[in-house]
Amino acid sequence: MAALALAGTASCTATGARRGPSIKASGATRRRPDRAGGRPAPSALAGPLTHPVRADTSVGGARLRPPAVPLVVRDPYVSAWLCGTELAGTWATGWDGGRQAVCGLARIDEKPYLWCGAPDVPGVELAVMTQRSLEVTPTRSIFTLEGGGVELVAEWLSPVEPGDPKRQSVPLGLLTVSVSSSDGRPHAVELYVDVSGEWATGLEGDTVVWQTSLTRSRHWTVQVAPEQPLGERGEMAAWGTAVFSTAPVGRAASFQSGADAQVRALFASSGRLGDGDDPSFRPVDADTPVFALAHDLGSVRGPLTAHWCFGHFESPAVQYLGQPLEPLWTAYWPSWQAAVDDFLSSANETRLRAAALDDRITSTATAAGGPAYSGLCALALRQAYGACQLVAGPGGRPWAFLKELSSDDDVSTVDVVFDSCPVWLALDPGFLAMLLEPILHYAASGRWSEGFAPHSLGFWPLADGNPLGPAFEKMPVQDSGALLVMAAAYASRVPEAAARSFLAPHEALFGAWAELVASELPAPPAQLTTIDYLGPSPANTNLAALGVVGLGAFAQILERLGHGSEARSWRSRAERLGREWAARAMDPAGRHLDRNIGNHGTWSNLCNAFWDRALVTKLLPAKVSSLQATWYRARFEPYGLAVEDKTPSLARLDQELLTAAWLREFPVRDELVERVARYLGHTAFRAPMPDTYDPRTGSFRDQYNWRARPVVGAAFGLLLVS
Repeated sequence: MAALALAGTASCTATGARRGPSIKASGATRRRPDRAGGRPAPSALAGPLTHPVRADTSVGGARLRPPAVPLVVRDPYVSAWLCGTELAGTWATGWDGGRQAVCGLARIDEKPYLWCGAPDVPGVELAVMTQRSLEVTPTRSIFTLEGGGVELVAEWLSPVEPGDPKRQSVPLGLLTVSVSSSDGRPHAVELYVDVSGEWATGLEGDTVVWQTSLTRSRHWTVQVAPEQPLGERGEMAAWGTAVFSTAPVGRAASFQSGADAQVRALFASSGRLGDGDDPSFRPVDADTPVFALAHDLGSVRGPLTAHWCFGHFESPAVQYLGQPLEPLWTAYWPSWQAAVDDFLSSANETRLRAAALDDRITSTATAAGGPAYSGLCALALRQAYGACQLVAGPGGRPWAFLKELSSDDDVSTVDVVFDSCPVWLALDPGFLAMLLEPILHYAASGRWSEGFAPHSLGFWPLADGNPLGPAFEKMPVQDSGALLVMAAAYASRVPEAAARSFLAPHEALFGAWAELVASELPAPPAQLTTIDYLGPSPANTNLAALGVVGLGAFAQILERLGHGSEARSWRSRAERLGREWAARAMDPAGRHLDRNIGNHGTWSNLCNAFWDRALVTKLLPAKVSSLQATWYRARFEPYGLAVEDKTPSLARLDQELLTAAWLREFPVRDELVERVARYLGHTAFRAPMPDTYDPRTGSFRDQYNWRARPVVGAAFGLLLVS
């Protein structure tokens, strides 16, 4: 495949757009940006750059420059990224762009080298290791560097662990560093990693407190002071504990806390730390406190390996209808120390499972859609899971909540879960069930009395219902149809007993939502769609398509529950409405469907038709697929397809990839995949996989400052229909 990507230089800073209130700090300075100078001017984001992708960079087997490289991506508060491709010379950031420093040094034959981060250590001359390659897989980011006759491989692993809620519940990411001689001679090697107080708060003026402890592992813990339970400080938890740990290898690990320059200089000069703890608690920006863990590997010829882990533990995890819910990991371990010890002691087994999963996803995705498609799946996997938090729900049931990162702080926004869910349907149906259970539980509670499905559960981390009212930002057909489709899709991918157990308690809800959807078809009255920022849309063709498929989904639900006669009746009703929808939505020229029924000469990305294929409902006439495929090819922009004709500067990556999957037998599939992949490599905006962009230029949409959203899970749609 030809090169898809160009290198970019814009920084990974952010000013979050918001739709609703949240518990946020005010009057304080956010974390420092990744590079001096703050956010780039809009002109710097205007279009593609001109530097070819490095031949030594691959993503999911494709030659593709990632817009950001995931480092530690586990949940909304454990989310560190590299907004560049060079590990040495770039600070890690949180998903929102605030600096979240990790510094990596090595002493090779008593000479200090930098392999991670961008530290300034006055009086110390740090040689910079040369990066030889970067490989991004679905679960790992692997940097290979060389210097002083030593090869150093830094593997950042964010375990996904499909089907294993116990392992999924641990909010930790793993860094494995392997060193070996590259010139055949032995070398004395010491390794060093530190993290800053920025891992405990998103506001640089906040005071942090810390301590060290030793179990089977050596730990640093850092907390913001004072804590604000169930609050946030610059998109970071204002309660709980940031944890940085290592398991001793070879000679015992040494440790130190203190001012960043002093601690780094100590290691650079001596190759070990003083096993000391700075007693002066202070703000993050006052002699920036760092927390270091180092290993002396001795004489190295063959590979030697050390592990570090990074995470954040909060208790409670979220609040649901006024009740604090504990994180799910507490059901399996008596303390966070025990969880960390087990995590580090099983690091090699975790790495083997991750490598096997990577191979399975990469080979399957490449077979389904080619290398570019495999690259998109590799970038999407950790990002989708990384927006979610696992908790112990009522009765100890495993539940999952999703935070609508950057575009909002809603909890478990239904249309966002829907846009994201192909990744879980393809790899981990049980995870989707854990996400749906609290939404359905809330809908059946006395806190929700509307005839349509709720839009979200509140504002993170308070899942107490929307404080602006139960019907705020209502999307009757969008959310009701989406929940019907997701429930049926889940049931179709699990054993019969599991399907019935999930569906039966919610049968009445599903029936009420199906009646609501049917009453609004085939031309729904003006209402919001998943592109809610465009405002209410009357008789929206794409929304109506979701409604028709939602009725077919309800028929499948009834069939699963053994209600054959009712299922056939709803199926017949859906078929009639599907025919009427297609006839009324067809443009008079007969070449495509209109954006809004009756508004001739318009068009839109009919992405919801994907679900007709994924569920095999066969409710949308086959000729619609061929017409839309031909129509879209004539309207491609260099970097994809706009969401509709009236917004040519607005594309949605998730919608494009669902459309590519829907139209998989047409050339439009590969062309859409290639254009989306080219956008991700060409864009000058370096951030975790921005899903909303200008398809004409590949540039960042300033008014939609969105990144790291889980909706990129839609990339896995093609695997559901291949």
